Amino acid sequence: MPAVIDIGTNSVRILVGYFKNGQLVEQYRDLKTTRLGEGINSGYLKEEAMERTLRAVLEFIEKARCFTDEIVILATSAARDAKNQEVFVRKVKEACGTNLEILTGEEEAYYSYQGVRYALSFLKEPSVLDLGGGSIEFIWQEEGKTRFQSLPVGAVRLMEASDKFLLLHTLREFVQKISSYLKEPLVAVGGTATSLAAIDLRLEQYDPQKVEGHVLSLSRLIELHNFLESLPLEERKMVPGLLPERADIIVYGNKILIEVLKTAKIPKLIVGEGDLLLGRLREMMVSKENKV
Repeated sequence: MPAVIDIGTNSVRILVGYFKNGQLVEQYRDLKTTRLGEGINSGYLKEEAMERTLRAVLEFIEKARCFTDEIVILATSAARDAKNQEVFVRKVKEACGTNLEILTGEEEAYYSYQGVRYALSFLKEPSVLDLGGGSIEFIWQEEGKTRFQSLPVGAVRLMEASDKFLLLHTLREFVQKISSYLKEPLVAVGGTATSLAAIDLRLEQYDPQKVEGHVLSLSRLIELHNFLESLPLEERKMVPGLLPERADIIVYGNKILIEVLKTAKIPKLIVGEGDLLLGRLREMMVSKENKV
């Protein structure tokens, strides 16, 4: 039974589970906001950010070993783009005894797509966007083949950008080039999308089953953006459905989603819970079954 740990720009997540009769049997899932990508636009990972991220990873490894010794640690945009990534890779190896696998943008997109295809299997050939703290991945089907594109624009990166207009302009240009390939249904995965669904549903306690498949229209995203942006940070932290530690970046992540829908002329998105964690876990299980 595998455990997958994902070190993202904003948070560290873990999923431990196996599949029985084609269904995920989840043993353990958790998330900790560590903001590895703090100061991401400098091009370097900060020492304090690496240390608090390592603490979360070590805690998750300890929890995972209650279930399995098969543990994979992945990292995405913040580690991928950092000029001092080798320092972080070494720290993870020394502290955890496990190699850190830094995913390319295409690999990140691939696993996210696999997660969506499994979790929302009733959707035929969905387009997918995976919005994280440091990057956004787009995945779609073209002539029977899966295509991927990745752009280093994410919620944390936009929040910390000195020129937000330029970054959003880059995003719009990028989406414009691929807009003819992005068709409905469009599934959005990542913390911004799931948080917005939880806010829209007014969930006092996060419920993945209620979030999975929730539909957010462009007009509703704009309403949520105006509402959240109008609140002082401390009040925003108290909004039902929103983790307090995500209160600062949620308006920037939502802005990215709004710009994507506007540019691609897509009226709504479907929120997906199954993403890269599920996609990688699923692939590990399938690979193991094929070896038997």
